[in-house]
Amino acid sequence: MLAHFLVILPAGVAMAWLAWTPALRRVYMAVTRILAPVLGIAVAAVVAQSLNQGQGEQMATLTLLLVASFFFMGLLFIPAMITGAAILLSFSISAAMSGIPPDLHAVSGLSVLIAARQSVPVDDAER
Repeated sequence: MLAHFLVILPAGVAMAWLAWTPALRRVYMAVTRILAPVLGIAVAAVVAQSLNQGQGEQMATLTLLLVASFFFMGLLFIPAMITGAAILLSFSISAAMSGIPPDLHAVSGLSVLIAARQSVPVDDAER
């Protein structure tokens, strides 16, 4: 819960605020390249804790965040891939540290990887 108020909420509010200001064209891309991975890492840690408490529906949040990094945050392909890798790595480390059984961890990670694979064709759109 502490990560929510210290990282997730401020990062989300900052990106939303920048999207609605005249600074969008100058500042948004640079700031989002930093805040999107930070936001993803924090959300992945929270999802891993929730999964350990039996709230499996939180995997949808992680999957949506992964897809959003490619399609909705305004990131180009390489920064979106870095964000996606940070999300997956953070989830794996957080899941292992929170004591999620290895079989559940593997199934959860596989479902997130499938969502990541569906996002990869967006690279062709940038060329």
